[in-house]
Formats: sequence, structure tokens, C-alpha cells
Amino acid sequence: MNKNSYRIIYSKARQMFVAVAENVRSQTKTSGQSEVSTQSNIDKTESQAFHQLWQVKALVASISLWMPLAPVYAGIVADSAANAANRAVIGAGKNSAGTVVPVVNIQTPKNGISHNIYKQFDVLAEGAVLNNSRQGATTKTVGNVAANPFLATGEARVILNEVNSSAASRFEGNLEVAGQMADVIIANPSGISIKGGGFINANKAIFTTGKPQLNADGSIKQFTVDQGKITVSANPNSKFGLGGNNNDANYVDLYARALELSAELRAKNDIQVIAGANNVSADLQDVTAKTGTGTAPTLAVDVKALGGMYANNIYLMGTEKGLGVTNAGTIQAVNNLVITSAGKIEHSGTISSNSKTQGLVNIQTTGTGAAADINSSGSINSNSMLNIDSGNNLNVNAKEIIINNGSLASSPLMINTKGNLNLAANSRIFNDAQSGDVYVDAANINLAANAGITSNRGTASIQVQKDLVAAKGAKLIAAKDLNVLSNGKLSLTENHIQASLGSINLQANSANTQNLIDLQGGTIYAGKDLNLYSSGDLNLKNLGFSLENAATRVKNIKAYSGRDLVWNNADKALPLITGMVQLDAANNLTVTAKEISNKDSIQLHANQIALNSALTSQKNIDVSSEIADLVLSQALKAQGDINLTALAGGVTANSLKATSSAGKISILANKNINLNSTQTSKAMPSADKDELTTDQTVISGLKGVTLGSIGDGTVNLQSVQVNASQGDILVSSNNGINLKANNDVVVTGDTGRFKTVNNVLKGQTVSIENSKSDIKIQNTDLGSTVGKLAINSRAGMSTIIDSVLTSKGNTELYAKDLLTLQGVNATSDQHLAVSSGRTVYSNAEYTPATKWIANKVTNLTSKGVTSVTATGNQVLQNTNLTGGAVLLEAGGFILGQTGLNLNAVGSDLLKNDTKLNSLNGDLTIQTNSNLTIDPKVYSLKAVGDIELVSKTGTLTLKGYGGTAGNGSEQVVKLDTANGGINLEGAKVDIQGSQLTAQKDIKIVSSKDEVLIDGIKNSLKEVVSLKYTKELNDELKDLNNSLIKEESELINKARYNDYKSELDSILEKRKKN
Repeated sequence: MNKNSYRIIYSKARQMFVAVAENVRSQTKTSGQSEVSTQSNIDKTESQAFHQLWQVKALVASISLWMPLAPVYAGIVADSAANAANRAVIGAGKNSAGTVVPVVNIQTPKNGISHNIYKQFDVLAEGAVLNNSRQGATTKTVGNVAANPFLATGEARVILNEVNSSAASRFEGNLEVAGQMADVIIANPSGISIKGGGFINANKAIFTTGKPQLNADGSIKQFTVDQGKITVSANPNSKFGLGGNNNDANYVDLYARALELSAELRAKNDIQVIAGANNVSADLQDVTAKTGTGTAPTLAVDVKALGGMYANNIYLMGTEKGLGVTNAGTIQAVNNLVITSAGKIEHSGTISSNSKTQGLVNIQTTGTGAAADINSSGSINSNSMLNIDSGNNLNVNAKEIIINNGSLASSPLMINTKGNLNLAANSRIFNDAQSGDVYVDAANINLAANAGITSNRGTASIQVQKDLVAAKGAKLIAAKDLNVLSNGKLSLTENHIQASLGSINLQANSANTQNLIDLQGGTIYAGKDLNLYSSGDLNLKNLGFSLENAATRVKNIKAYSGRDLVWNNADKALPLITGMVQLDAANNLTVTAKEISNKDSIQLHANQIALNSALTSQKNIDVSSEIADLVLSQALKAQGDINLTALAGGVTANSLKATSSAGKISILANKNINLNSTQTSKAMPSADKDELTTDQTVISGLKGVTLGSIGDGTVNLQSVQVNASQGDILVSSNNGINLKANNDVVVTGDTGRFKTVNNVLKGQTVSIENSKSDIKIQNTDLGSTVGKLAINSRAGMSTIIDSVLTSKGNTELYAKDLLTLQGVNATSDQHLAVSSGRTVYSNAEYTPATKWIANKVTNLTSKGVTSVTATGNQVLQNTNLTGGAVLLEAGGFILGQTGLNLNAVGSDLLKNDTKLNSLNGDLTIQTNSNLTIDPKVYSLKAVGDIELVSKTGTLTLKGYGGTAGNGSEQVVKLDTANGGINLEGAKVDIQGSQLTAQKDIKIVSSKDEVLIDGIKNSLKEVVSLKYTKELNDELKDLNNSLIKEESELINKARYNDYKSELDSILEKRKKN
């Protein structure tokens, strides 16, 4: 039954493993046996690992059959001196042409690495197979191969083929990995000659002339390269040295002291070349140069005219000092191409990367002096990023360094030389990528006639450690920004300086600060900015700008001087500037022009500013004085934000007109802010007074206005209009806020009358915040059209007189100290809260005794909760509180003079608020002192509950008898249509009242004193707490007695007596 089943046994006669039928006897067992006798010569461990059945019908029918296994075959010879665990067993198969091909059963892997040692390892034209299969596999080279008996514990991840030979290994055919894909390493210190070879089913191929060093766990620690050369050549009529015929490894690494290529070297993904005497760690994270043995080569890498490298990524490193890299051929990567050399690079061929999205060409010399020069007379190009870093000079002769992808976005072109960058006549550094930038950094830059540095579609940034010298006709061009930075003088005259779509940025830093940048004449052409920076003086005069559609092509003009900045265009009118104007000087800034107008922002900053120009911006205006006061009287117009700042001084504006049609306005000072509206006088001889007219300061910021002293100053507004129809208004100070008005004189005929010119602040929200001192607001209209209106004096008093406050949101009036309202009308569509950390005065004031203010009425109205609270007392007269709910609360007493009207009308706002709907229509007055509700002072109305509470004092509802008979009395009338009435105090004294409630009326005295005289009502549960307790105790005792008698049923008559007594108590309780 097992005649078609086979197993692997060891043949002593043939000194090898062979496949035999299951029914064939071994030396020590009969047909059909599956175990070996203890007397067998077969090693027990091997027997246990490989005594298993294999179905080989497919093998018999395959293209070729296994030939006898041996330690040597056709150019591959195992090293007999090696340990048995490192001696591969070499067999053979046949390819489709019938040619015998070596098949190597690799040794058992340790930590995933199969370490095989050979005396010779040559892969000839017919190829070879490394068997990495546990169960047999199909190969392209020899068809089917049987299972490798050494792999019972698992296939190898890495197949290390170490060669101990005085001759270089030949690699001229395909080396295939059978079974699981693995990395293949060929290590021969005597060298490797690659000529038309390739790989099948190999992930990574490593050729090295280094000696592998292993860790104790079998993993590879490093390769020690002392000597050896790898050469790559092609067969006749072929250009391929390694790969190229559908036989590319995914990755190819070459570690040798020298590499010579006269044919193409190819890989699917990466090529990694490390040339020189080195210790190369297995993970390539540590490459350390060392002293080599033997005669040093003249070059680390020599790429001949027919030579080249082709892969997705190419990394070439020459580490040995003085050994250069020469390329006369083609080195071409799809993505990254990196060349690093410790010696000179001579390039006359082609170096390129094709990727349009993620490629890189990087060329670098790491040495010093002339041995680190890069001399290029060939073409260096990339479709993505390109970087050249020279340890000394970069000399570009006649040709170009270019990124030439014009269709898609790419990365920058970067040049860095520790020496000079010398461009011969007509040579160029050119980036044609869609958004590719150019970066140049050199000690000196010398541009010969018609030479140029160009970023045709991106930004060019040029940095020179000393001087930049450009011959006439030389060009500095960028499609976007052009940046030139010099640590010496920067003189550009009659050059073509262009940033077609971007900015021109010129910067000079030097200890010599006089006339460091002197820009006159020449052609300035920029699509965006002209940026100028000088550590010393910066002089601009008679600047000419290329125009487009009646505006400058230059959009933004930005200039900084470390000393004085002078821009004088008085003799030449400035056109509309398409972009920003930003002028900044460490000392003085002088601007002289009829007007600076632009489509972007205007920013002026200096210790002291002499502004002799109106400013008009279609975006922002920023004027900032570092030391001196900022005095403004000119017109400022912007569509964006306007920021006026005195960082150490104050801001004074007289009849300032500042308008932001689409942004915010901010006026900030370290000291005082004085926004005045000047008055002009006109003599009126026929009238009793001269006419006075206010020219108001008007500050209109569509998105918001902030006025603030950020130091110890005050904010003073006099007849100022502040508008923010789509934003917030904030007035803040650390030392007091004052809003007051001018009194104009208007003459009609021979009579002059006074007219108050109010402050008007209207925005989506309005906040007046003060952290020290007091807030005083008089003759002011405050209006928030969307959100809250808040006046907050966090440390002092708030006084509001003859003002109107309207808010679509909450209204919050707070003072840490006294809060005074006189003649105030406040209306809120949400909640209105008045709060004081001491006392609230309404139409009264403390001077130092209470003073009642006549002819003033204060109205506080909201659709939500209208509340007036004080930690201390409240002193009120002629005050109307109206809201969905009304709260009047004092930590001390409430003193009412006359005209206190509280009306809780209920509202949909509270009704629909899940947290506050229980308050809808409620009216509450609460104190910690005596509370007297006098009908001559108070009028209280509510649609919900009415609650009057004196927590620790006497609640008095005062009544007055009439002298005209019935109906002439004055009593407190509490009327609620939907709620109840709760009267609570330590003592409750009701002298005469009318109480009407839909729900319960409760009168609670914590000291059991309720005095009731002349109440007209329908009372429920109106009792003292003490009497209620006595009734409950008596009822409880009687109930207990009744239950006891009933259960015992002793005396039915006595039971009836108890029940009658209980009914009597219940009736008495009901009456009371």
C-alpha cells in the first residue's frame, strides 16, 4: 500500500541523504517500518527530524529529478573544514534545457539565519538553486525540488553564503531561492565578479568582500571589510551586469573596498553601496571606517561610460578618506539617489531621479580642501528633490544642475558649499518643478555674465557668508519667493531681480551698519512681496515698480532696519500697492508720501514714528510705537483689522476716524488712552452763546472693537462712537474707565441751547472690564445686538448715570464695591443680573450718608430672571424690576424709599428652559435682616410663586387704615394667578394684607411668632410651627391609645369615647 510513498534516509554507501520507497529496507529495519533501530548509523536527532512520509508522485512527473547530493558540484564547494552545522549539501537538478544546475540544501537556520561556508561559490551561467523548502517546491530553474531535510524546524529568513577562497567569486547566472523567499548573502573577501547574474525569489541580495561576524544567537552582527573589489560587467551584446532580465532581487547591497561598474546594476527596490574599509552593521545603522589591508584603490567607486545603476532607490557611500567617486555613466533611481563620498566627486555623465512625487538626488562630499570639491560638467537632474553638499567648492562648468519636471509639484533643489559657488558664463542652477524651490548656501557666490540661479516655478533662497558678486546681466530669478541673505554688503545694481509670482527678500547682516543695503535702480519685478532687511541703515529712494492693471506687480513691501529706515517717495507718487506695506526700524522710522494705499495690510513699527501720510488698506493697519506716545489725527481706513498700540506710552486721538469695514479695531496702550472728540467754536454775535460743534471720534470695527490700557493707565472716552455690528466691544483697564459727554451749543435764532453728545457703544456683545479703581459711565448708550452686555468692576465701584443699556443676551452689572444706578434703562432679552460685593444704590448714592436722587427712574427689564443682589445692603427708589422671574436679595437690609415695582410676568424663555422652568413667574425678595413690605413703597405682582423671606429678622407686611371708610385702607396686596405664597421670617407680622393664591399660602415663623391682623384671604395651612407640633403630638398619642383599645376589645364604650375625642381634634386642626 505504500509503494508510491517515499521517505528520506541516509545512505552510508553513498554518504548522502536519498529518497527511497517506503517498502524498501534500510540497514536496520524491514519494509514498512517507520522507526530506526538504536543500532542504526543514522543520527537519532536527524532520524527524528526527517523520518516522515513524502508524496512524490508529482516529483516523479516533474521536469527534472534530484541527482545525488554531495558537498561539491559545478562551482559550488562546501568547506570541509567548517562545522557540520555550516556545511551545506550540494545536489543537482536539470533545467528545461537539460543542463545540470546545482541545488544546495542549506543548513539548519539558527535564529532564522542559515550560515553556510564554502571553499568556492560560483554561480555560473546555468544558475543555481538554494533549497529553502520544508515540503518541496516548484522552481523556475529546475522545476520541482524535494524538501530540504535540514529545515524541519523552519525555513531560513537569511541565507548566508560565506566563501573562504583566495579567488573572487563569479556570479554569472540566476540564483534562485526555492520555497520561502529569503535574503541571500554572498561574502568573499577576495572579491566578487558579477557578470550577467540575477536572482529569483530573493528578497535582498548582499554582495560583500567583508567577513561576516555573528552574534551568539546566530544573528549577523556586522561585516568587516578590509579589502576586495566588486566588479560589474556584461556579457557580449548585453548591457546588464546584475538583473535586468526579469531577475532582479528586491534589494541589492554591495559592501566592498572598491566598486567598478562597466555595465548596468539593477534591483526592483533598493541598491545600497558602501565602498571603503569599514565595519558595516547588519542593520546598516552603524558604518564605521577602518584601516584597510593591502594596496588602497585609487577610487572608491568608478562608474564607466557604459556603467550604471538602476533601482527605485540608490544609496552610494564612499567612506574611505581620499578615495573619490567618478561617474561617466548613468546612475538613475526612480525615487531616492544618494551619493556620499569622503573624497572628490568628478561627474561628467548623468545622475538622475525620475519620481515626480517622492524622489531625491543627494550628492555630498565630506572631506576638506580641494579633495572635497565637486566638479560637474555633466547633467545632474531630478524630477523631485535635489541636494548637493560640497565640503569645499562647487564648480559648475557650462552645463546645469536641474530639476526638470515641469508638470507636477516637486521638492527643492539645494546647494550647500563650505567653499565658493562658482557658476561659469551661461551655466545655471535651475529648478523647473511646478513648486520646486532652490536653496543655495556658500561662502562666496560668483556669478559670471549671464549665469543664473533660477527657481522657475518655486522659491529661490540664496545665503552667502561673505559677499555676493553678480556680473552685469546676471540673473536671480524665482517664480515664487527670491531670498538673498548676505553677511557682508549686498549691492545689487542693474541686475535682473525677479520673483514672478512671489516675493523678493533681500537681507544683509554686518558689523558695518552704514548703507548696508542701498537699493537704487535696476529692475524690481515681483508678483508678491519686496522684503528688505538690514542690520544697519536701509535707504530706499525713488523705487520704481512694474505695474499691472494700475497697481504694482509687487504685492507686499516689507522693510526692516537695525538703525534708521528712510523711505522717501515724495517726488514720485506711489501707485496702489497690491499687497502689504510693513516698515520696521530699531530707531526712527520716517515715511514721506502723499498717501500709502494698498490692497493688503499696512504695518508701521519703530521706537518713534514720524508718519506724514494717510493710510488706506484693503486689509489690516497696524501702527505700533515702542517708546514714544502715539499721536494720531489722520484718517485710517481698512477692510481688515486696525491695531494701534503704544507699548510704553499712551495713545491720544483727537477726532480720529478709524474704520474697519470687515475686521476688528484694537487700541491698546501701556499708559492712558484718551479718545477725544474736539469741539470747534463758531462765533454767533447775534446769539447769547457761541456755537459749539463736536467732531466726534468714530471707531467702527465690523467684527469687534477693543479699547484697553494694558499697563497702569486709564481709559477715557468723550463723546465717542464705537460700533461693531458683527463683533464684540471690549473696553478694559487696570486703573479706571470713564465715559463722559461733550455739551455742544446749538444756536437757533438768538438763542443757544445745550445738546449732549452721548457716547454710543453698540456691538453684538459689549463688555466693560476694570481690574482696579472705578468705572463711571455717564450719558452713554450701550447696546448688545446678539449676546451679553457686561459691566464688571472687579476691584472698585461701578456708577452708571443717565444711560441706556439694551441686550439681546444676558445683561450683567457687577461691582466688587458699590454699584450705583441713576436714571438707567436696562433691557435684556435673556437674563438681567445686578450684583454688588457691597451695596446696590438705585437712584441714590452714598456721600457718605445715603442721598436720594430726585427725578431719576431706573427700569430693569428682562425676559428671563431679573435679579438685583448685594452681599451687603440695597438702597432703592423709583426702580422697576420686571422679568419672567424677579429676585431681590440682600445679605443685609433692603431700604426702599418709594416706587419699587416688582413684576414677575413669566416668559416662554423660562418655560422652555429645563433647568429654570420651575422659576417661571416667581417673585422672590430675601434678606438676612428685617424685611418690611410697605404698600406705599412696594408693588408686587407675580404669575407664579411669591416668596418673601427674612432669614433672621422680622417679615412685616405693613398696612394702613383708611380715613374714608371701606376701601380707603392701604395694605399689601399679594396676587398670584398660578402659584402659591410663602411668607417666612424669624417673626412674621402681617398688619393688613390681601393674599390671593391659586396654590398654597404658607406662613412660617422660625420663632413661632405669627402676628396676623386684618387679613383678607382664603388661607391654607397658616399656623405657627409650635402650634402645629402640639396638635400633631396630641393626635399621635390619641391614635396610639385608640389602636390599643381596639385591639384588645375590652371596652367598646371607651373605644367610642376615644374615637369621638379624635374626631374633635381633627376638626379643631381643620379649623386652624
